[in-house]
Amino acid sequence: VILSSISLEHHKETWAYRIQCENSRPYLTVKDESSEEKAWIVQIQKPGNVALWNVAEVKKGQFSIINYQTGKAITRGTPGQYGIAGGVYEV
Repeated sequence: VILSSISLEHHKETWAYRIQCENSRPYLTVKDESSEEKAWIVQIQKPGNVALWNVAEVKKGQFSIINYQTGKAITRGTPGQYGIAGGVYEV
């Protein structure tokens, strides 16, 4: 998933966020609610708790983005290279 413009929608009950793509409007989630390593991040139209993310700034301009339900982190890299949950990546 390549993100160019997103918005965060705060979910007051969980203090987590839904990440919505500005252009196409779907929300980001972990495919099939997978907890497997290298799980895919996909876009869905109808968000539930699986589309909630804990977003925290860990350093100026650097964020930790972890799925509320699966515990999977969004990381960046090139195909075949993956980050680890808890890792910090500049975007």
